[in-house]
Amino acid sequence: MTGVRDPNRQVTYEGLRRSTPNMFPKPLLDRLISIDETLPLKYGKRYWLRVSEACAEAWHENPATRDVLDEATGQVRKEKIRYRIKDLVGVASLAKLGESIIKSHIDSGKNDRLESLVAKLVEVDWEKRSDNPWMRSQAGFAGQRELFEILHALVYSDVRPGASQSVVQVLDSDEVEVTE
Repeated sequence: MTGVRDPNRQVTYEGLRRSTPNMFPKPLLDRLISIDETLPLKYGKRYWLRVSEACAEAWHENPATRDVLDEATGQVRKEKIRYRIKDLVGVASLAKLGESIIKSHIDSGKNDRLESLVAKLVEVDWEKRSDNPWMRSQAGFAGQRELFEILHALVYSDVRPGASQSVVQVLDSDEVEVTE
């Protein structure tokens, strides 16, 4: 991260600062502070640590490059792999998801609810590619809602992008129809 806008850096501290209210909107912040004023910081650190573990490859950009065959020359060259997790859209979407996860954790009364929900993010493919259904949202805050909805569907409903979803429809008091 960097303190100034830099096209060679993924997200600025300003972007992180602007994303933080998504994680701790006033009602949640007030709720946590009323319990213990250090809870927002503790939950924030705990959440981002677990995200960095669940999405370790993308978080640490490892691998950073891959070999690509140039079909015109027949030579192999290194290509930088671009991940979206630390782009503004990734940070903002994960911060918004953090609000839901922290609320779920607190409401559940389970000590590891935060970890079990964040662990589901291991399935996310954070690589920027045109054929990647996980990362088709727009960049920046404009793409936040779409990426958040994709991540939320995975964490809470086990739905992956592009997967067919069953729809349950009550036809009358005795009939139920399930469609794909």
